[in-house]
Amino acid sequence: MNSKSKVLSLFLILTFVLSFTIAPVFAATDGTAGAKPLDFVGAYLTTITGTTSTTGESIIDSTTVPLRPTIKVLVDKNIVTDTVWPNNQTCFTLQDASGTNVPINVTMIPDTVNFSERNNAFISPLNDLVAGKSYRLIVSGNLTAKTGVKMKYDKVVNFTTLGATDTTAPVWASGSSLTASNVTQTGVTLNWTAATDNKAVTSYKVYNGTTLIGTVTGTSYTVSGLTAGTQYTFKVQAGDAAGNWTTNGPAKTVTTAAASDTTAPVWASGSSLTASNVTQAGVTLNWTAATDNKAVTSYKVYNGTTLLGTVTGTSYTVSGLTAGTQYTFKVQAGDAAGNWTTNGPAKTITTQQQPPTSGTAPTWRYGSKVSAYYVTKNGLVLKWTPATDKTRVKTYKVYRGTIPLGTVTGTYFVVHGLNPGTQYTFKVEACNAAGYLSTNGPSVNVVTKK
Repeated sequence: MNSKSKVLSLFLILTFVLSFTIAPVFAATDGTAGAKPLDFVGAYLTTITGTTSTTGESIIDSTTVPLRPTIKVLVDKNIVTDTVWPNNQTCFTLQDASGTNVPINVTMIPDTVNFSERNNAFISPLNDLVAGKSYRLIVSGNLTAKTGVKMKYDKVVNFTTLGATDTTAPVWASGSSLTASNVTQTGVTLNWTAATDNKAVTSYKVYNGTTLIGTVTGTSYTVSGLTAGTQYTFKVQAGDAAGNWTTNGPAKTVTTAAASDTTAPVWASGSSLTASNVTQAGVTLNWTAATDNKAVTSYKVYNGTTLLGTVTGTSYTVSGLTAGTQYTFKVQAGDAAGNWTTNGPAKTITTQQQPPTSGTAPTWRYGSKVSAYYVTKNGLVLKWTPATDKTRVKTYKVYRGTIPLGTVTGTYFVVHGLNPGTQYTFKVEACNAAGYLSTNGPSVNVVTKK
């Protein structure tokens, strides 16, 4: 065999060997070339506020999971997009130690609403779990990412709920007292004897009359925001980790120090409140400064009898008004001692009329519609077809029936605060830069989940 034949034979042998060693490196674990499988990151206790969730304690092998938890399952890819969520919503199972399924609610926060929540699913039992019992949360390997990759294996998370409920409230020893010190015109410091509990006192609630003003872990609380020369009765109650609270805690009646300044500011003769920049929805108010025996510290601005705001200057911009509507505004002056005038200047104005919409407002193409997505017991997401305009559509106004819910620049809106099992009608109108508003926008009827 000559040298060329030897080289060729060696090349063929190496090619054959490499075909068995290199190929598996590039084989996809989920059937998609080069794709990395969806990976489970963790499961945590969470609280959802609006469209944002917290990441609390991990429940993996935990023995302190509450009886009605909300569990955040976190993975490393988007699992909430429209194309995969219907499948993913069925990929979670909660079982007790006997293998019996526990009814759960599986939810998510749309990636179109809060993109940072795209890798999360939220699982909540429909009823309280049993105290001190073991459970397992099963995440199916069929869980699918937006890209189409799957976990390819079931993930089982074991946890145990808190032990049997403690029903014994803390106890106040005979002679326990609530004392007051550092009494000023606007505040007081409260101190009390510590209560005892069969396990441990974890916190104290402080009341002004029947109003809860604070919760602390220690035996002291500083009250502020009181009125000079006024009598108050404070009371404290002790609680434990199980939520048991006393009802016979010690009380203390306190009278704040008398105000050293009882003279209200004064409006000079001819003082006035003027209006400028009157639009369909707002107005700018300006007024003559008042005087005081010490100093005017702030002004309160009213729409009728409704307080709109408190400012330190002599100007205030009002917004959120209705076109073609009459309003009466008034301003009052106050000082540091809390003395306020009652005879401040007033001004009645009428906002600009809504301009005619015929031929000037944005238009909706034939077939334009508004649709509801992610409908839950208390909320949903509205999306709609964009309107058109000779110049440009600036904003969209969203209504629930005839009640305006808000104004946005995009073509979706998140609705909160709805009632379960209730029908609502939502409508969208388009507004251009000139302020012209359409009147024939699309609407949709939606029934929230029960």
